[in-house]
Amino acid sequence: MGKYCIDLHVHTRRYSPCAETLDPEKLSLAAREAGLHGVVLTEHDAMWSEDEVLALEDRSRQRIKIYRGVEVSSIDGHFVVIGLRDMHGIQVGIPATELHMITKAASATMILAHPHRGGIITQHFGWTDQVDAIEIASTVTIGEYEADARNLASRADLPMVAGSDAHCLAMLGRAYTEFTHLPDNEMSLAQAIKANTGLAKRSG
Repeated sequence: MGKYCIDLHVHTRRYSPCAETLDPEKLSLAAREAGLHGVVLTEHDAMWSEDEVLALEDRSRQRIKIYRGVEVSSIDGHFVVIGLRDMHGIQVGIPATELHMITKAASATMILAHPHRGGIITQHFGWTDQVDAIEIASTVTIGEYEADARNLASRADLPMVAGSDAHCLAMLGRAYTEFTHLPDNEMSLAQAIKANTGLAKRSG
């Protein structure tokens, strides 16, 4: 049985100004060197087009699988969404319940990212039934924050996933999710997450 490591939470300077040092043209090689088999591009409130991703994979000689996603800035926190075709109906500040309706209709997966930020763990436990998984490890969700996130996921009986939340190449793969197969596309990856077939891990 194979082990395929996917970083579910990666930003680049293409659409996330805060990731100004992460050149997407260098992403594939750096990710491979970090032991990854795939990455999900989760820019802040913006999605790469399918053509852009295909072109990037082609230029990088397809060293890794590149998936499209987005980190949505909701009024209730930040959510990594995988499996959407576009951003139709989604805007900054959208309520979590409304975002969930959109992702559910698209059969996409909605992940609560870095749940300690903004007091989300203590203030918003009531709507964890609106998400499909919880990011329990990243470069900012560490130590007691990781323990709290794990506890939240356990109480809500939700899959635990991990992604680096990389904003520079050195952060790639610091946290990732391990699968027994490499999904063909975003929809397959979304379903694998929902089915709880991934294992949240850290490098090193």
